Amino acid sequence: MRTQLRLDEALDDTPQLRSLLKLFEEDSGNLRQWCRALDSALVRLTTAQTEIAAATAHLSAVVAAYQDQRLPLEQTELDMPDVTGRLTQTIGEVGSWMEVASQQLSNSVVFPVRRLLTELDQLHNVHKPMFHDCRTALTDAEERFAKAGRKDAPRKLEEVNNDVFLAKQNFHQAALVYYSHLNGLQFLRYTHVVEPLLALVYAFRSFFTTGHEGLKVNEVTSYLTRTQEQVQR
Repeated sequence: MRTQLRLDEALDDTPQLRSLLKLFEEDSGNLRQWCRALDSALVRLTTAQTEIAAATAHLSAVVAAYQDQRLPLEQTELDMPDVTGRLTQTIGEVGSWMEVASQQLSNSVVFPVRRLLTELDQLHNVHKPMFHDCRTALTDAEERFAKAGRKDAPRKLEEVNNDVFLAKQNFHQAALVYYSHLNGLQFLRYTHVVEPLLALVYAFRSFFTTGHEGLKVNEVTSYLTRTQEQVQR
C-alpha cells in the first residue's frame, strides 16, 4: 500500500484516491487521539519529576535548619550539626540531579510531542476542513457548468466557466497543502515520538548513572559507614 499521497495527483478525484485519502485521514485521526494521551502522560511524569526535585530541595533546606535549632538536651557523642550539614549537602546534590532530569524531560521529551500534537490539531482543525470545503465548492461549480446550456447568455457561460477555474485553483492549492501535511506525518511520528521517548530513557539513564557515580565515591562511602557506626554504638 502506498504511504505517500502523490502531489501530482492533487487535482484527481478518483475513487481510488478518495479511498487512499480516507486511510490517511483515519491514520492521522487515530494518531492525534493517541498523541493526546501520550502528551498527558508525559506532562504528568514531568510534573511529578519537577515536584520531587522541589520536594528534595525543600527537604535539604529543612535538614540544614537543624543547626539553627536550640536543643539543650542534644548529646555531644554524635556531632549532629556536622552530620546534618553533610547530609544537607548530599541531599541537595541529589535534588540538583533531579532538577536536571526534570529539565531534560521538559525540553527533549514533552516539547517535541507537543509540537506534533499542534501539527495534528492544525491538520484536523484547519487544513482538513479547508480541503473538503474546496472540494465541495469545485463539485458545485462543475455541476453548475454541466447544467449550463448553449442557450444561456455567453456572459453567464463565461461566469460559470470562471467559477470552475477558480474552484479548481483553490482546490488544487488546498489539496497540495493538505497532502503535504499528511505525508509529513509519516516522518514526524518518528522524529517527534520515537526520538523523544528515546530521550526519556537517556535522561533516566543519565540520572541514575550520575547518582551511582556521585554516591559511590570513597569520601561519601566512608562518611556513611562512619556515621552509621556512630549511631549504632
